[in-house]
Amino acid sequence: MPRKKASKKKTNVEKKTVAETKTVLAHEKEVELKEVKDKLDTKKEEKVVKKAAAKKTVKETKAEE
Repeated sequence: MPRKKASKKKTNVEKKTVAETKTVLAHEKEVELKEVKDKLDTKKEEKVVKKAAAKKTVKETKAEE
């Protein structure tokens, strides 16, 4: 039966680098999510503006009649 290999303990430096990469990745995800949210917000605003413009044109055509 082969002996089980002893698990290698991580040094403090390795732990720090892993923690740093995790925080950087988390930050990047937050930034991406914010960008996506901003895009969605601008699309919603554009839709609202288009609807308002359409309502104005409908009112104008009714007023002309």
